[in-house]
Amino acid sequence: MTDNDDLNLDKVRAVIAHAWAGLDPADRADRIAHDIAHNVAGVTMQTGSADDLIEFVRGGRRLALVHRDVLCGDGPLDGAAVFIAELPDTVPDELGGNE
Repeated sequence: MTDNDDLNLDKVRAVIAHAWAGLDPADRADRIAHDIAHNVAGVTMQTGSADDLIEFVRGGRRLALVHRDVLCGDGPLDGAAVFIAELPDTVPDELGGNE
């Protein structure tokens, strides 16, 4: 099990809130319906990847994928952080893609 004591819960909440707000209403409704049908209570957080990524899942699908460093420490989230509500088929160059 991964130790998550270093995570700033205010930052975790902010990432979840921002990602959830970025979804269209139909997508949010689908995710809620999925969770009700599968008896899942809200957002789950999956940690422990070799590259220190933390995945937030709602409705059986990824809601957000964030590097652990973004969620650690005091202070606000990095203002330069890029949030993508829906995952594109390709990753832009500024996020590490090769387009």
